[in-house]
Amino acid sequence: MENTMKQISKRLCALFLTMTLLFSALPVSAWAAPPQPLDFTADGQVNGLYVSTAHGRDFPSRPGLSHKEQKRELDEIVAFAAQYGFSHIFFEAVSNAGAFYRSKHYAKSEVLGHSGFSLFGWGEFDPLAYLTEQAERLNLSVVAVIDPFVVSDTGMLPDNKKNVAVKNSEHLRSVGGKLYFNPTEPFTRELTVAAATELAKNYPLSGIALQNFNYPTEDFELTTTPEEKKQLLTGLLTDLRTAMSAQAPTLKLGLFPQGLPGSAAFDGCADLAGWADQKLVDFIVPSLSAQVDGGDYAEELTGWSEFATNHGVALYTGNAAERVLSPLADLAYYDNPQELNLQLYVNNQIGADGCVISRYGAIKDNFFDVATNLAAAFTPGLTEEDTSYPVFELSIPQEFNITRPTQEISTSYQTYYIMGTSDPAGPVTLDGEPVAQAPGGAFGTLVSLKLGANSFTFRQGDQVQTVVINRYDPNAVAPSRIGDLRSIYPQWEQGVRVGEELTLSCVAPSGASVSVQLEGRTIFLTQAAAASPGVPATFTADATLTGDYPADETTRLGPLTYAMSYNGQNSSYTSNGELSAVGKNANFAIEVTDMRGDTSSVNLTSDFRDNMITSVEQGATDYVVGQSASYYQLSCGGYIHKEDVRVLDGKADIDVTVGGVAFETDGIGETFVLAAEGKPYYISQYNENTVDITFYNTTWQPAQEIGSLPTELFDKVTAEYDSAANTTTLHFETAGGKRLWGYNVEFGDGKILVRAKRTPKLSQNPAKPLEGVTIVVDAGHGGNDPGALGVAGLTGPDERNLNYMNAYAAYLQLRALGATVYMTQTNDERLSYEQRMDIARDTRADFYLSFHLNSTAESTDSTNAKGIEIYYNEELAIPLGEAILSEVCRSTGRRSRGVFAATFRVTQMTHTPSLLCEMGYMVSPEEYEQLCDPQYIYRVALGVSSGILKAIRNADASTAQPQAAE
Repeated sequence: MENTMKQISKRLCALFLTMTLLFSALPVSAWAAPPQPLDFTADGQVNGLYVSTAHGRDFPSRPGLSHKEQKRELDEIVAFAAQYGFSHIFFEAVSNAGAFYRSKHYAKSEVLGHSGFSLFGWGEFDPLAYLTEQAERLNLSVVAVIDPFVVSDTGMLPDNKKNVAVKNSEHLRSVGGKLYFNPTEPFTRELTVAAATELAKNYPLSGIALQNFNYPTEDFELTTTPEEKKQLLTGLLTDLRTAMSAQAPTLKLGLFPQGLPGSAAFDGCADLAGWADQKLVDFIVPSLSAQVDGGDYAEELTGWSEFATNHGVALYTGNAAERVLSPLADLAYYDNPQELNLQLYVNNQIGADGCVISRYGAIKDNFFDVATNLAAAFTPGLTEEDTSYPVFELSIPQEFNITRPTQEISTSYQTYYIMGTSDPAGPVTLDGEPVAQAPGGAFGTLVSLKLGANSFTFRQGDQVQTVVINRYDPNAVAPSRIGDLRSIYPQWEQGVRVGEELTLSCVAPSGASVSVQLEGRTIFLTQAAAASPGVPATFTADATLTGDYPADETTRLGPLTYAMSYNGQNSSYTSNGELSAVGKNANFAIEVTDMRGDTSSVNLTSDFRDNMITSVEQGATDYVVGQSASYYQLSCGGYIHKEDVRVLDGKADIDVTVGGVAFETDGIGETFVLAAEGKPYYISQYNENTVDITFYNTTWQPAQEIGSLPTELFDKVTAEYDSAANTTTLHFETAGGKRLWGYNVEFGDGKILVRAKRTPKLSQNPAKPLEGVTIVVDAGHGGNDPGALGVAGLTGPDERNLNYMNAYAAYLQLRALGATVYMTQTNDERLSYEQRMDIARDTRADFYLSFHLNSTAESTDSTNAKGIEIYYNEELAIPLGEAILSEVCRSTGRRSRGVFAATFRVTQMTHTPSLLCEMGYMVSPEEYEQLCDPQYIYRVALGVSSGILKAIRNADASTAQPQAAE
């Protein structure tokens, strides 16, 4: 079921215009070109951190902090912004009619306390001056936010009697339980202009932004008409702009507007369009509270983006971190912890010049990696190397076309799932009945087939396509005929002990005469069963090796030559495999030469898909104790396919002696070094906090006890030699019962390395939690192997493309979180299993993920074939599989189909948790459209990164549980 893998494209960040924001004016940018499909970083934009001082929400943490404590908290804010990749700090300099800077017009905010020498109500410490100074040191810009009208959210006057609102309460109005300065009053207007003037004059700001710059309700000031209110606000804004320009000509002015452009909702008498057209406003920061799911966020953003473009202002979205899994007063909240990243992704796709995330405290205190994921979005995107990676088209044609089958076909199926694409704006019918279409027009329908010809007519508008499917009875089909020799013995390396009977065989046309040359003898084969002339038939002959071969050696005889006479023509054939004569007293031994996937394993039975007991390494050796037609039975008790091995000729002595032990340790893990020549077969048994590794045909003779080595990962290490079986078993018990992250056996010159891997740790840098973690991502299929075709067939993305897209998106997201990430493919190419796995071995990776997509049989109704499946082979990968499944399902909304054991070759690594991830179904119309959606590819990457973080945290926090008694 290893179907799905593709390669990805469109570099995470072909990004937006790279703005030079630090200590320069806030830009008004325009999009010159559409963003790339996988452009989900916001590097190079205004990435603002909103710090609320109203009622001390973010700063200060409590009233009355000392100046030293205030400095420490401001240092933390600046350090946080820099660490997590923010470019700007939007700091409320005036809130609740109190100032957080040295003002001649406002008293300092009561939440700052009243200690120290006071001039105009101020002590010697100026929070805004200190903030801008510290921000400049870390290349951060500061925007001062003024809330000119709101005095109190609680309806209560501030306690500070020097507060300008307390001293001038005649200019206040109470509405809806809140206190406001009346915007109509000249006093209010003069106070606001004065604040902007002294801020522009005295502080190195990137801009000034006005919060709540409107009338709070329609009936707030009944003596003034709405048009008069609009004119008053316009006049105030004009005065502000004039005053600011006189002090700092390049300083930008912005607003936090309310209401969607063009909506009927009350807009506070604001004339946002007029202000922008008059160049009174440089940027806007509308609050977008809708979620991405359902399209409401994109709809809101589209309206604001069009407004900003039409009126020449920069657009920074206001995104609310406090809503992430935390209901606000309006009970609205985001149920997806990655909602902000998805909003920023939509920003990139639709067009925004940046974002302002509120609030600092909500981001810092969030338990769902909000800050970490934002840091990944703010991380610079593509490197020069990345730009050389393949690019794939993701679009699905929205035109009427039957994509499966593409022509008249014959099948024995009783049902068939027909697929196609269409214009989503128009209905599709099958023989006059409507066919369900996915939102983008993809469709599929299951039809029943009778014996003989079946015709199905599909229509959309005036377009018509007819599908013809011929169903036949497989039992009534005449057998095919052949004219050559096939399945010639030996197909693979074949050893036969001298004096024992062997069966020569091949498949030839019925009625042919077949012979083979063996030891200089011509042996004629007999047709096993009567059949019509020319029909494939099995021919066999029993024989015995009778040559004079050395009794204690294996002699390679080479391939066998067959001759066939049929229909008056003679032809000869040579077997693919070679025959070897094993002397009567010789050791019959094999060596692994090929790793072909499922069959490159040792199994309990001669069925390569069941009961695998170990995977094997090239060069490993063992003795043969029995065989079937396709498998050798080994002394270790298992079976291996003959195609994977070669028979060792000569005097095969593969016994190994371990003569000494040594110990090595590094940051990745510990290594027990066994001094020994050879590559013995071994079988390992993992049980969370114990590992047993049994080496076959191996004697243990070290002078030093292996248990005396200075290991930190294990409480107990022992070696036990079984002289009767000639096996050595190493037993490891983990320290403190902790789950062992990984282990493996490697063979070097004159030594066997038994490695144990340390559990990866999250770094001390929360913005780059995966620093020091190594991850390999693999895109399944590739090159001339397209994997599964989707609903669009050959006209749309296939599995190879989408696997690559998913792997590449995960690569970029994990790298942005600090991980060292390797992709097995950097070109569109088909790799062997070993090539896919070698990089994980060479880098001693902490994680290995192979990306695939699922499919079904053509006879299956695939409409509702949806969801994610995760496959593992080694039990040590189960926790990772569970974490990846839960997080990707949460981020994408796809069905969880489970975590399953399997024998896919890329999952057979013990040195690192390795998974094969089937991320969805190519043949489900609705899910296929989602799989091709760049946003959902990004969602997969977010889920994968969250799953890896979760797996590391769980591993670090838990110990293995006691096993239940049987």
